This record gives sequence, structure tokens and C-alpha cells, in this order.
Amino acid sequence: MNKQLIFGIIICLILVGAIVGYLTWQNQKQEANFIEEVDRKLSDEDRKIYEDRLIEAKKFIAEAQDNQAKSDALIYKAVQLSGLGKLAFARDVFLQAADVNPENFNIYIHLHLVYFEMEDFKSAESSIRESLRLNANNPDAWKKYILLEIEKFDRPESEIRELYGQAEGAVREKTDIYTDYARYLETIGDKAGAIQQWQKAAESYPENKDLYEGEIERLSS
Repeated sequence: MNKQLIFGIIICLILVGAIVGYLTWQNQKQEANFIEEVDRKLSDEDRKIYEDRLIEAKKFIAEAQDNQAKSDALIYKAVQLSGLGKLAFARDVFLQAADVNPENFNIYIHLHLVYFEMEDFKSAESSIRESLRLNANNPDAWKKYILLEIEKFDRPESEIRELYGQAEGAVREKTDIYTDYARYLETIGDKAGAIQQWQKAAESYPENKDLYEGEIERLSS
């Protein structure tokens, strides 16, 4: 009787292990099932432009005399692949460019955009962070990063406020950070905070003062 009980327990453990393993495999398979290609609805003429540029890119890569030239040529090739909707191929070529010239922060912005379109949001996050590590003085990269954290990772308000604070401290031209932050604060109901950011924008970019003061007036009414 004891032997039968032990045998039954062993069988149950094996079955549970198999089920857990299968579910883990399914989850990993689902996680890796990113979009590899999209239909850009290109006209024949536009498609030919991209394809001709790919031929050019192959020539540029072959003729590259140093890492900078090779990296630029690879970026050029990857941009054309992305334009054709071949996201996975574009990603792989951007990664080659990063291997050749890992200090080029623009490559990681391109990678962020490709990963985002593939719906590989963790990789998109890693790429935009790497871009900011290499060049924190980039308002557009900060905007992309924070938008990703809001829309795809649903970060809490405290973290988003902290990120906007980091962005303000990192970039020299802060106007876009102020205006983006103002819009975010309005969406979460912090009108006073939004007004303060519009005021900062008006001070930093007086050419658009009328526009920013219009936002302040709207929020104040």
C-alpha cells in the first residue's frame, strides 16, 4: 500500500512538473512572439525608392573605410528596411550598427522606435535608456522614454514626476519638457502644477509666450 502511495505521488509530481514546464514554455513563446513585419501600404513607386536605397546601402557598407562610415551605412540600410516594414531585419541591422559604433546614441533611438513598433516594449525601454545614458541632453529621447513609461508600463505618478524632474535637470533646452510635463499634470488633475510648468515654458521660450499664457488662462478659468 505504501509503495502504491509513493508511486502515485511520484506520478503526480511528474505531471505537475510537466504542466508547469509547458506553461512556462507557452509564456516564453508568447513573450517572444513580437511583430516582425508590417504592411506600410506603399505604392510601387515608394517601394522602389526604398529598394534602390538598399542597393546603395550595400555599396556604402562595402566601401566603408572606418567604423563611423560603416555604422552610418548600416543605419542607412536599417532605416530603409524599417521603411519597407521589415522590422525584425531593421532591428538586426541597427544592432550591427551598435556593435560597430556603440557610443552613437542615435542608434538606440532608432532601436527604440523599431522595438516599440514590434511591441517589444521592454527592449524599447532598454534602448531609450541606453540612448539617454550616452546623451542625457536630448529632450526628444526623454519625451519618448517618459511616454513609454506612462502608456506601456503604467508607472505610478510619483515615478513619472521623478522622471520629469530628471529630464529637466539633464537637458539644456527645457521648453519641451515643461510643456509635456504640463500636459501630463493636467491629465492627472494637478492644474496648479500644470500652470507652473506653462509659466516655466513662457519664461524659457518667450517667442511662444502668448501660446503658453493662453494655456495658463484656460487652466485658471
